Amino acid sequence: MSYIMVINNSAWPLHGALSWAGIQQQCFNNLSKNGNTHDFVVGAGWHDLTIVPGTKLNKYDENKNNSAASIGNFMFKVLSLANPAPLGLMIAIQPSITGDMLQLELDPNGKGSGDIEIRLANSDIQLKPVTVTGLYASDGYNVTVSGGEVLGTYDKAANVYTITKVNPLALNWENRTSHTKGQGATVG
Repeated sequence: MSYIMVINNSAWPLHGALSWAGIQQQCFNNLSKNGNTHDFVVGAGWHDLTIVPGTKLNKYDENKNNSAASIGNFMFKVLSLANPAPLGLMIAIQPSITGDMLQLELDPNGKGSGDIEIRLANSDIQLKPVTVTGLYASDGYNVTVSGGEVLGTYDKAANVYTITKVNPLALNWENRTSHTKGQGATVG
């Protein structure tokens, strides 16, 4: 037996699923950020891994055996975050000043954004899932997910934060047997 370790260095909690021939074999939900890990214990064969930015509404379900195709197409629109009421999402926003940019830390499972009004600079701001295909399970892998930082500007007088960019999620893998490395692809 070997394992595929997923390391969350992104700005979001993550959900992930390991599939074989389009059928979900294993999954996890709510992998916290700040370097937390999840190990998929695997035997042999080739597997695909799909990682999505995690919310309460898009969790993988072991009992339904979600395929990567069905849940992997989930496209996380920041617009949903900027106006959380219709979807019932709560977002904790913790501003920290870095130069002339205000970087927000969003927590889709958090306590709400408080009194700051949030706007989008344009409607194309999205955070998409990432995937890697053809992981040979017997070799074992370290998979690191990073990115997802929300950037924008803060107008203190108006108490408005305008989201100008969301860094995409990035998936980097390393084969623990051959020491080869690679990157995943964005879904959608």
